[in-house]
Amino acid sequence: MYTLHFDLGSLPGSFAMSVATTGYIPQAIFFQKDSMLDGTLYNERDIAMQPLLTTTVVIEPEPILHHLGDNKFGGPLNSQFQRTSEGIRYERVFRLTQSQVDHESFILTMNIKGVDSNTKTALQINEGTIIDIPTTDSFGNFSPVGFRGFVQDHLRVGENVLYIESGFKSESDDYDDIEFINPLINFQ
Repeated sequence: MYTLHFDLGSLPGSFAMSVATTGYIPQAIFFQKDSMLDGTLYNERDIAMQPLLTTTVVIEPEPILHHLGDNKFGGPLNSQFQRTSEGIRYERVFRLTQSQVDHESFILTMNIKGVDSNTKTALQINEGTIIDIPTTDSFGNFSPVGFRGFVQDHLRVGENVLYIESGFKSESDDYDDIEFINPLINFQ
């Protein structure tokens, strides 16, 4: 049981928090500010943490919300960011064992918002194929995204790298601003 106190006035209309503890898969929790302004003094959430098994790779054991882009944004799609940009590229190293790469396939999941249809916001694992992340919710809410692939095509024993890069809009000389949280890999 825990209680968090925060000022709703400093938060966007849609925001994220994460819950993490050793030995369990971290989870992202999403809130809509307008649903919290109904006169109640608190918003209660029940989180059922799942044990961390060897079939799940946690990219960030204590996930934080990441903002990529150039801080030039507007409109409902991009007007609800919690953080300022940390640059245009995210890069995280993760390690895999032989038993993990013996699986046939995997799915990489995360929650993301702000991906514009006019850009090519990209996800890449190691030197593999670059995948364009699909456009997200047009009201600025988080959308779950997943990439399914074959282990032999993308992953290897030992060190691997996940890259996410903000798309560039040449007509406006602007990098797309996006936020994402809690990338996970699940082997299948």
